[in-house]
Amino acid sequence: MTFDSVLPLISPRVWRGYTGGALLERLHGRPAGEDTHFPEEWIASTTRAINPGREHIADEGLSRLRLPDGSTPYVRDVLAQHALPLLGEAHVVAHGPTSDVLVKFLDSAVRLAIQAHPLPQFSRRHL
Repeated sequence: MTFDSVLPLISPRVWRGYTGGALLERLHGRPAGEDTHFPEEWIASTTRAINPGREHIADEGLSRLRLPDGSTPYVRDVLAQHALPLLGEAHVVAHGPTSDVLVKFLDSAVRLAIQAHPLPQFSRRHL
């Protein structure tokens, strides 16, 4: 596989306990729909969303790429197979074959609480 062209992302909408998301439809050029429990779009995500009662959805939150042959593999799988050309040696040595970044578009219809996402090392030590 070569990476000399732009590969379109298929970014999933993720279920949350709060509502929103109507404006995400407009962002993509579609008519604004109603606010639902899918107010977040995860961009190039290699992170699985784990929501109570939805643990059975094994691929929730995982983004896909649309390849020229029409296939749609997960971004995490493409990174795992092609980490060096996509991420670079320094990144792979430091972090492995994953981006270690989660970018989200949020469209909340309600006021949100503050969130903090500590590093895994901190979490293991203190939480």
